[in-house]
Amino acid sequence: MRLTALLALAVIVLSGCDPVSGSAKKTPDVSTSVFDRIMETKTLRCGYIVYPPSLIKDVNTGAFSGISYDIITRLAKDLGLNVEWKEEVGPASMIEGLNTGRYDLMCTSVWTDSLRGTVALFTTPVYYTAMNVYARTGDNRFNGNLAAINSPSITIATLDGGLAARIASEDYPLAKTFSVPDLTDFSQLLLNVKVGKADVTFTEAAQAFEFERHNPRAMQNVTPDQPVRVLTNAFMIKQGENRLADMLNNDIRNLHNNGFIERAIAAHEKQPGSYRRVAPAFR
Repeated sequence: MRLTALLALAVIVLSGCDPVSGSAKKTPDVSTSVFDRIMETKTLRCGYIVYPPSLIKDVNTGAFSGISYDIITRLAKDLGLNVEWKEEVGPASMIEGLNTGRYDLMCTSVWTDSLRGTVALFTTPVYYTAMNVYARTGDNRFNGNLAAINSPSITIATLDGGLAARIASEDYPLAKTFSVPDLTDFSQLLLNVKVGKADVTFTEAAQAFEFERHNPRAMQNVTPDQPVRVLTNAFMIKQGENRLADMLNNDIRNLHNNGFIERAIAAHEKQPGSYRRVAPAFR
C-alpha cells in the first residue's frame, strides 16, 4: 500500500499537479509581456545606474534623487503605477537584466548609441549630453589636434561597457586603454587621468564639474566648442516592448510640453548649460 501511495504521488508531481489539492500547479507565464505585467501589478520595476545628477543615491539613507528619479516618479504618478527601485547595474550588464526580466525599465536615462539600439528599445529623448575630451591641466598635446590621441603612446581611461570605451575603439584604435570594471564610479575615469594612469578620457560637463569641485584645476576640457559626441538620453526598454514604449512616450511628450522635464533638469543641473534640451514640438 505504501509503495502504491508513493507511486501515485510521483505521478501527481510529474504531471504538474499540486500534491495536496490535486489541482494543476500555476507556472509563470513566460509569454506575458512586460507591458501586461506592469498593468496587472500596477508596479514598475526599475533597474538603475547611480550617475549624478541623473540618478543620485544617498550613501547614508539610500534615498534617491536626480533628474531621472524626478521624471520616473512623475511618470509613475501619471500612469497610476508604483515604482520599485529593484537593482543597481552597470553599463555592461544593464541590457541582460532587461532581457532576463529582472526589471522592466532602465530608470536612469542612458545614451542611445547605435549598438545598444540593435538589442534594446528606447523612449523618446528626455535631453541630450555633449561628450568632451578631458586631459590634465597643462597637458596641451591634444589642443586642436585630437589626431594625436590615436597613437600607441597614448592611454585612454575607460569603463567596461561604457561609452568612453566605444569612442576609444571607434575613433582612436591605435591608443591603449586603461579600463576599470563595470559598476565603478564614473569619476574614476577622470581620476585615472589626473594621477597619470591615462592621458585622456571622454566624459560630460556635469561629471567634470562635480570632479572639479573636489579636484580644483586638475583637468581641462580639450574640446569645449566641438564635442566628440552629442548623445540622446532616454529610458531603455526590452526589445519588442512597443506598447510599453508607446505608453511612456506619450507621457514623456506631455512632460516636455508642460515644462516638467525642463524644471527637473534645471533643479539638478549644477552648472548651467551642462545638458542640451529637446526642442519644442510646437510653435
